Amino acid sequence: MVKINGQAIDPEQLPFKKVQRTSLELAATKMPYTFEVETLEGIMRGHAGDYLVRGLSGEYYPIKAELFERTYEGLEGEGDQASAPQPEMTHSLADGALHIEVVNADAATQGRILAAVQQALQTAEQQA
Repeated sequence: MVKINGQAIDPEQLPFKKVQRTSLELAATKMPYTFEVETLEGIMRGHAGDYLVRGLSGEYYPIKAELFERTYEGLEGEGDQASAPQPEMTHSLADGALHIEVVNADAATQGRILAAVQQALQTAEQQA
């Protein structure tokens, strides 16, 4: 239902025209794990497999994988890693210790992921 000036109308009676999104070049990465990001609308959460997008003004926001894959396409040669395996993180708790492993990632990426996890754990400990 659509209301105009408080009056309900059938939206199918409106003069719709076919439109197409403009060509905007954004940057995006498929996230291999659940994440939170501070957006212009507040903190939003993404799930493993969702995309983190950097907008035109440098802002970041998550997009669900299904929506992203229906509405966006990669630009060839522009950081295209579609054929490269996505990094994955596994964890286990054994003997009272947390064990984390990052696979399908180069050493620099592994280091960044593990550093982010360590920082998150330290922040959680400080807040507890």
